[in-house]
Amino acid sequence: MQPTHDVEFSAWAPAKVRKCVTQLEALTKADPSTCKAKALADDTLAQFAKTYQVFFERMTTASFVAIASNVATIHKMIQIKTDMDDCVITSDEGNRRAAEAALANVTDAVEKARAKQGSEQGHDDRHEFPSPSHDKPQVGQNGTDTITSGL
Repeated sequence: MQPTHDVEFSAWAPAKVRKCVTQLEALTKADPSTCKAKALADDTLAQFAKTYQVFFERMTTASFVAIASNVATIHKMIQIKTDMDDCVITSDEGNRRAAEAALANVTDAVEKARAKQGSEQGHDDRHEFPSPSHDKPQVGQNGTDTITSGL
């Protein structure tokens, strides 16, 4: 059986990844217009850019770095990897925690965007739709129970 690709990925030590992420954060905050060029001029950060392409793109995007919870989520994922490497948690538990951290960050961003949109429109979107009544069935136009009519 032949390999399906020639790229071999060797994960870096979490401490090395954390150091690169921290450096990229500082470069991006200092000067978003030159951060990528400066990072690619550094041998370690250039290799990081090749190895961790998504992290590099995110950490050199000013709008991403400006949101503290995004950077905190990246650091949380690095800590999860450290815990996995140190056998503090299993790989399955690490994957679960990483997914949970990412989902929590996305959920938080959506809630903040909705709240901002609601305040710009002068109302709170979280209560836009009334809660369904559990006391009586919802009846459609033809008199059928709309909850079970699709069953």
